[in-house]
Amino acid sequence: MAGFNIYNMTLIENGYKKEGLIYKKVNTEPALNYNEEDEKENYLREVIQQVKDPSVESLEWKQYIHDWSSRYHLSPQRVDLLRPWSNLFLIKKF
Repeated sequence: MAGFNIYNMTLIENGYKKEGLIYKKVNTEPALNYNEEDEKENYLREVIQQVKDPSVESLEWKQYIHDWSSRYHLSPQRVDLLRPWSNLFLIKKF
């Protein structure tokens, strides 16, 4: 077979399929559907609904931090990431 060599065979054996002049990886694994555990997402939703002061600078958020996920989403330090652009955001009073 013209154009077929050990390199081509190795690609095919490792899950690649030749399409024209290129090899494409054949997706044999199920799609990765990311979901940060519904329990954690539900917890954050409940927290957001319960807080009396939902402002980003509220100290109330700290009492709800109990694991990495809640720290990531509720830490008052996160607000510092956006502070330089705060004038670009609309302020909504609750």
